[in-house]
Amino acid sequence: MGSWACDSGEKRNREVERQMTRYNRSWKYARFIVAAAVTAACCYVMAGNGERANAAGEEPPVVIVSPVQTMVTNTGAEVALQAPSGSWIDIVEGETVLAQGSANGNAIVVLPLPHLSKGIHPLTAKVTVGTETSDLQLPPVVVYDSDTLTVKDVAELSSAIADHAIDLNGNGSFSLQEEVGYLLSQIPPATLTVPIDDFRAVPTATSATYAAFVFSKPVGAADVKLLMKEASEDSFREASSANASASETTFTITGLTPNTSYGFKLQVTGGQQAGDSNVVSLTTPAEVPPVNVAEPHHAMAFNGAGEYVEIAHDNGLNSPSFTIEAWVKPAAFAWKTGIVSKYQASGQESFTLRLSDGWPIYPDYNKINFQIGDDKELNSVTNLTLNTWYHIAARYDNNTHTMQLYINGVLDSQASGLYYTAYETNTSPLSIGADFLSAPRYFNGQIGEVRFWSTARTAAEIQADMYNHSLSESHPDLAGYWTFDQGASDVSGHGRNGTVFGNP
Repeated sequence: MGSWACDSGEKRNREVERQMTRYNRSWKYARFIVAAAVTAACCYVMAGNGERANAAGEEPPVVIVSPVQTMVTNTGAEVALQAPSGSWIDIVEGETVLAQGSANGNAIVVLPLPHLSKGIHPLTAKVTVGTETSDLQLPPVVVYDSDTLTVKDVAELSSAIADHAIDLNGNGSFSLQEEVGYLLSQIPPATLTVPIDDFRAVPTATSATYAAFVFSKPVGAADVKLLMKEASEDSFREASSANASASETTFTITGLTPNTSYGFKLQVTGGQQAGDSNVVSLTTPAEVPPVNVAEPHHAMAFNGAGEYVEIAHDNGLNSPSFTIEAWVKPAAFAWKTGIVSKYQASGQESFTLRLSDGWPIYPDYNKINFQIGDDKELNSVTNLTLNTWYHIAARYDNNTHTMQLYINGVLDSQASGLYYTAYETNTSPLSIGADFLSAPRYFNGQIGEVRFWSTARTAAEIQADMYNHSLSESHPDLAGYWTFDQGASDVSGHGRNGTVFGNP
């Protein structure tokens, strides 16, 4: 930021006295000149120029100041002035007195200002001599709390300037458009590239064929479009309306190619921040191939039409951190059909492990969906294949609020942090082969060796035990184990036996 740097207090005083001499006015009207001095360590920014007021009775001169001299990135500001002996000085903003002091002869008076908030501060100096008070409008001080100003910052600051309150161009009139343009000329071009707040990909929603983005819609925007290109392409194109959907703050897109690098940006029409946003780059992961040789020792076949297993509620199945395991072999894909679930009515907390939601994001229902409560969910990257065995592990760590899906012992997807809060439980039964018992959604296919662990197991533990078909009650943290070797008995030793409905 530009400034006239003073090496010492003596040099600063000589400079102010030189400026004061240029504006010498008669005693009656307490003639003085004011310069805004912004401190940065022991240096001051001196601002002020204009026509001298020579005739007694003239109003104080209009002071034209470059924003380089009045835009500061800290809040330590002072006002330096010279006034007649015995005068009293008030520095005010509106009706608020920010600083006060008395003048002694022609000495320079330095009045420190209090902590100034971010924004425009039009200041006035009121100098009282005897019974007469003269006002002088000071150059406004613009305070911003960052080392770099962006287009959005300038728009906010400029919109706070009252009409005719400041004339940065020195042409005798005020125009918001001209003032904004003048302010922009003081900002390095490198800072003008992000007209949209926080346009970013949601990492937990990125899969092999799907991605989601969040952004803050610019004020006054008439239209916001999502543009995309592959890394190998030269130019951006609008994302196909068939594959993209949008709300006021999110964009989602499907039909992406696995293991491919993309660039995305927003194009805004209308409003103060019209133009293109920053570019978000991401690479879609590769799909996990199915394991076709492994399978459980025992499994139960469900027909998707009323067959399921129910285990009565037990607090041992309400652990705040947990891992669910199951071998699944889907015979048909259908909307949100349950594998293992304690989510049995709308608005309930606890968990469900099931097939995915449908159109427009997952039109084939061929992914795994892991959900906690009504809105915290995670979908697999992997697309399942009918009549193929998969080992599924759904893990939740309540300490880090992290959800993870493992398919065939490999981490498939995860979600953590901001969007996932403390785990809550319910008193509903645990169901296998069905979800949402108040309006059941039945699984069509085979499910085997379902385990519930009262801890968030590590990747190594999941991999070590996925082929272990002989776990018993001696295994720590195993709260439930249904092998379907003999009906729906719990072989963990905790007696959490299930009831079979239908004829699986």
